[in-house]
Amino acid sequence: MVEGAFYHQRVVELENWMFLKSFSDMREDVLTRRSIQSLVQVGFNSFPEMNSKIAQACAFVVGGYFIYDSRGCFIDLNDAEQSADKGEVFLSKSVRRCYERTCSSFDAIPGKPLAFWVSENFRKIFTKNPQLSEIAPTKIGMRTGDNERFLRYWFEVSNINIFQSAENSEQFENSGKKWAPYNKGGDFKKWYGNQEYVVNWRNDGSEIKENTLINYPQLSPDNLGWKISNEKYYFSPAITWSDVTSARNAFRSIQSGFIFDGRGSSAFPLKNEYLNPLLGYLNSEVVYQILAMVNPSLTINVGDVGSLPVPLSEIQNRVSDEVVGRAIELSKFDWDGFEQSWNFSEFSMLNLDNSLLSRSWVREEKRAAEAISEMQKIERQNNKHFIEALCLQDELSPEVPEDQITLTRADRDIVTGKQIGRAHV
Repeated sequence: MVEGAFYHQRVVELENWMFLKSFSDMREDVLTRRSIQSLVQVGFNSFPEMNSKIAQACAFVVGGYFIYDSRGCFIDLNDAEQSADKGEVFLSKSVRRCYERTCSSFDAIPGKPLAFWVSENFRKIFTKNPQLSEIAPTKIGMRTGDNERFLRYWFEVSNINIFQSAENSEQFENSGKKWAPYNKGGDFKKWYGNQEYVVNWRNDGSEIKENTLINYPQLSPDNLGWKISNEKYYFSPAITWSDVTSARNAFRSIQSGFIFDGRGSSAFPLKNEYLNPLLGYLNSEVVYQILAMVNPSLTINVGDVGSLPVPLSEIQNRVSDEVVGRAIELSKFDWDGFEQSWNFSEFSMLNLDNSLLSRSWVREEKRAAEAISEMQKIERQNNKHFIEALCLQDELSPEVPEDQITLTRADRDIVTGKQIGRAHV
């Protein structure tokens, strides 16, 4: 940037700098040594000729001096249609939101993302509550270096060589087994599921570790660094999520026995009784909105999740424990109803009971619809609890659209496709 007290610099930049942790030093410099006079978050259709949803831009004017009480004008054009001409939207003033903010107003949120639309109530959530990492450390998982060699779907290997219930590395080692359950992220799925992989962890993962040292000779057996990460958390119960998502955040319960991947990063509550309440909070509308402030990109990393403010009293009181337990139960029943689950026993629709197949399908449709309806009520109740606990009733709705429920629909093509697809693997 040009030095000097009285200059004004006009900048057009991708909006990533407003939020991503890698730009936190740049934001710190702008917010503490200079003053943002105005900023327009253009968002979608920033560069029409590129036809890109990824290249989303912002334009801002920054002064070469810092004035503590100076208020900048922040304009959001994201309420307009994604394909709208943002120049026309800006000039028309019809579909845009304007906010006045001081540079110091961004201090409340860790990393100082330029989430200028955030209300005072939300800011207080950050200042009055501990971060998730303080009560449930968030950890990135292992990178094997060669997934084709070291990973398998569980049904590709003999069950005799899989140990599913190890509580620590010593138990797994003593079992003499080769394959451990492996949490690798996966599709948009809340509460429970995406348990499909196993990893070769015989002799404490010796083959993976040897291969890592060959490929990264700068590492040592005592320090495998960022490749074989956070081993002491392996096999512990956790809350996990997929690091890349095009939908909403989806957190899941993982029972003990799993090693976790870099794509399946996880949080490990310091107390087991925090597992269900924390899972409920993380799958709430409150956290969805907070993550949109901290990092509105498609990648949810451990730093973003670890910095989430947590209403500890609500977690300690375990008010949502029973509700979340039922959500996990419904989601587990749904996951185990198909052959991708190692707990699969029979396809519920084929429990004919001397009925016609058509009647069995009608019963299956009814069961699936009832499960989705119950889950919708559970998630609404979960949202309502945390919205009221954090005094956000005037800002957030607890309602949950049906398309956000991640249970399987009674769609003939989908249901039969899952069965036929597995039969041909």
